[in-house]
Amino acid sequence: MNTPTIVESVDVLKNMIHPEWFEQRAGAPVKALRPAVADYLVAEVARDIAQNLKNREFATKLHAVAKELATQAQKGFLQAWEDGDDWCGNGRWWWLHHHFPWPGPGPDPGPDPYRQQFFTSSMNDIVLAHALREVALLSYHEQSRIALREIGEAIVKNAATTLYDEYRATPFSTPKMAVKAA
Repeated sequence: MNTPTIVESVDVLKNMIHPEWFEQRAGAPVKALRPAVADYLVAEVARDIAQNLKNREFATKLHAVAKELATQAQKGFLQAWEDGDDWCGNGRWWWLHHHFPWPGPGPDPGPDPYRQQFFTSSMNDIVLAHALREVALLSYHEQSRIALREIGEAIVKNAATTLYDEYRATPFSTPKMAVKAA
């Protein structure tokens, strides 16, 4: 999963996990995702962030925290399986139906290649660290939330030391004008 897709996934999760967002909408499900489901989705996004980080040391730490959060979420699945703890199953379809035009807008054009050439590895890590901070706020598991935040802070601190050098190393030339055939 590429960085723009991860950032978009975090935005979707923010809208699906927060109960106050659901309860204020007409036709919304009774409640948002259960904490175990929310934590598992947070672990999935954290794993994707870890796969896209350029700094492999932080990627390994983040992957371990995401795996621990997924393990805790699985325990929550078993505890929340009792009768009366049901989740309204149409929430995902309700959200998709109300936020995307039907039929779909067509194929995603993907990231802008012109901008991507100036996107250094430190910039990528900083964007992913901000996405990690947002996704950490969605977790119900306190220890994992703190660990995700601390890893994000360490990523930004490390990337800030190399950002200037990478920025100066990016190519800087004027674009060539396209010649039209007569």
